[in-house]
Amino acid sequence: MLECKIYTASCVGNSSNCLYPDEIKVCDRDSFNKAISFDHVTAQFTNSYRSKDNFISSTCIPMDCDNDHSDVGKDWVTPFDVALAFPNVCFYASYSRNHMKDKHGKCARPRFHVYFPIEEVSDAKAYVELKTRIQSVFPYFDSNALDAARFLYGVKTPLVELYEGEKTVVDFLSEEDFSEFDAGTEEIPSGQRNSRLSHIAGKLIKRYGATDEAHEKFLREAERCNPPLPDAELSKIWYSAKKFGLKVASQEGYIPPSEYGRSYEEYKPDDLTDIAMAEVFAKHNKNKAVYTMSAGWLYWTGKKWEASELKVMKLYMLIAKKVLK
Repeated sequence: MLECKIYTASCVGNSSNCLYPDEIKVCDRDSFNKAISFDHVTAQFTNSYRSKDNFISSTCIPMDCDNDHSDVGKDWVTPFDVALAFPNVCFYASYSRNHMKDKHGKCARPRFHVYFPIEEVSDAKAYVELKTRIQSVFPYFDSNALDAARFLYGVKTPLVELYEGEKTVVDFLSEEDFSEFDAGTEEIPSGQRNSRLSHIAGKLIKRYGATDEAHEKFLREAERCNPPLPDAELSKIWYSAKKFGLKVASQEGYIPPSEYGRSYEEYKPDDLTDIAMAEVFAKHNKNKAVYTMSAGWLYWTGKKWEASELKVMKLYMLIAKKVLK
């Protein structure tokens, strides 16, 4: 499992507490159980005092899921559904203290937290942006739990699941920026068919809406399966993707596929030469990245300039995504 850091309090269930002084390096089931047995946060704060202004850095992104999007049991999701949505991404999952209990007038249902290990992020705004992007991929995560100073209640007897993967969720998001469905020629083998097609269907719905065009593209992708999936299974995957699309469309700030491209006009260069792309990058990142002869690429964290070619490259990948929209 990829490592991350969780910071704990000495109490359980105390919403008025703001001090989280004890750092635990999470790398396996035992260390994860230890960390989430107490109220905890996934970021380091100045003087260990939790607040947005005190944010120092984080190596972990937590996401909440209460399954409050539907009262129909077959619509509820589990950590396994997260694994399908983020293939080969490493994460830890724990069921919350209200798992399978009535809560806020809602009947008992699966309730859980997901913890994504990431490379250290030292900018609170960038951290929140990552959480927002993750939630846009999997809208069953709570959209009201995306701030940089979120705390999570401890569970005295944790019930956890560990999902191994070679990628961080940031790696996944970066690859998403360049994914193109129509270029796919690779065979989809048994054991990967459902997860790959579920992922493809969700992206097609987000890009084209629940249209005939999107469904035709989905069926073309399904032809890559060896052996083929039964029609009934394909229909089930597409139905789930359409429900996913309705959840996405209900989010604040949602842009319909028909209007999506219009918001990226300012990122369109006159041509796709290296110089034109560099000009677009410079225009939109002049306060975030700078190149120096002595130190190479520097990235602005919000507090200081940090030597990080990787973080600047991720900025470039975001721009490239918008250029290609």
